Amino acid sequence: MSIPRARQSDFTGGDYIDRLVVDEAVQQAKKNRNIVWKETVGSRLESSSGKSILGVAEKAKIDLCKKLQRNKSASLELLFPKGGLSPDNDIRLEIDLKFVERVIYRAWKESWCSIIETCLNIYKQESVDGSFEFEKFDAVVLSGGSSLLPGLKEH
Repeated sequence: MSIPRARQSDFTGGDYIDRLVVDEAVQQAKKNRNIVWKETVGSRLESSSGKSILGVAEKAKIDLCKKLQRNKSASLELLFPKGGLSPDNDIRLEIDLKFVERVIYRAWKESWCSIIETCLNIYKQESVDGSFEFEKFDAVVLSGGSSLLPGLKEH
């Protein structure tokens, strides 16, 4: 008998992924272009340009995922215009499946795994007969638009 457990959840959807896309873009730009950052990514996202920065990340994420559905080797130029993510530089980089996979891996590592672990611990504690068996779980259900991202199920 399957028992659905949805008591443990968290808001880590598209906006969370968009923030990770921005952070990965900054890490890649730092490595590839030796740009000196005067402030943190978080402070830029909280500034007046934060919504436009996240909008650029969201559009790129969606557009790339559509391309990747047709061609796994597709890529896309991600452009954060000067004044947005960096006050002094355009941030321009090529993103691809490996980029998306890094973002997804970080989401699992930094957030989603702990949500699932907490859910399993709650189930274990509430197990009436003490017969908790991890092997009896047959699925983790992810919902929302970000659940369609390439590489999500593999991690």
